[in-house]
Order: sequence, then structure tokens, then C-alpha cells
Amino acid sequence: TTSGKYTSTIAITDDEQYGYYLEGYHDTTDFLRVVDISNPSDITRIPAGDFQLTSMPADSDVEGNYLFEIGTDSILNVIDITSPQSPTLLTSYSVGADTWEVFASGNYAYVARGHVFQDDTGRLTIVDVTNPSSPSTLDDFTITGWATGVVEHCGIAYVSSSDPSLSIVDLY
Repeated sequence: TTSGKYTSTIAITDDEQYGYYLEGYHDTTDFLRVVDISNPSDITRIPAGDFQLTSMPADSDVEGNYLFEIGTDSILNVIDITSPQSPTLLTSYSVGADTWEVFASGNYAYVARGHVFQDDTGRLTIVDVTNPSSPSTLDDFTITGWATGVVEHCGIAYVSSSDPSLSIVDLY
């Protein structure tokens, strides 16, 4: 259980030892929380791993030793989770306005973006995180409808949108 006003997304490490969830209060007390999930019958929060975020969280994903978190400030935070008891912010990178979801795979973070009230155009922003301390935008695609979700598999990005539709982007 969580003690916050809302919880969004949970990201699990590849070894299934730890889970990370975003807890928000719609103010300045938004956190990344860490839980030990190695024993499913005794899930334990690791308070020492609490990490205060800079904005209301939207989504997160784990790839290797890094957690990629986006919030309402449209910033991609790259957090080193090598030590679950002390996550460390490596860098914050602006990915453009109106972020909704992030999916991390290999050396890339895929960010679904779009504004609910301005127009019906979304974006898929691909960020190169080969060097997690120094991310850079690799590409940016226009999506019909505001992009609300993204997953990549075998060089294809699948992007859900408000259209409602599924955009398929061949990344090769």
C-alpha cells in the first residue's frame, strides 16, 4: 500500500528484486519510492531509497541500472539505481512539452508527448541514453492525436494516441 494521494506506474528491475513507484501529491512533495519485491509475500518499502522529484510524476521505466522518469515539467530525469537504498540523479533533460509516458530499451528512451487542449498532434521523441549522464535527442516523430503511450519492440515503436489510434513507427 502507499501513503500518498495517488500513485502512478511501477517499474521493476530486470532481476525482479526491486520495484519503483511514483507517488505524487500535486505539490512539492512528489517522490520515487523503492520497494524490495524479492519475496512477493513480504514486499517491503525501503525508506532510505525515497527520492524527491522535481515535479508531479507522470511515468517511469527501468533499463539496466537506470530509472527514467518524466513528470509534468517535461523533463526526463535519469536516475542511477545501482544502489536501491540511495538512488542518484545523474541528469535532467528537457524533451519538449506535454510528456505522458516513457519506455526505455537498450540505449534509448522513447517519450510519448502531446497536449490535450491545444491541438490534436502528438510527438514521439527518441532520446539516446548511451551515455546516461549526457542524453541527446536522436529523433522526433509527429503522431496523429496526442501521444499517450509508447512501447518499442524489434525496431518498431507502437504509439497509442487520443485519436484513438495506434501509430506504428519503423525506426530503421
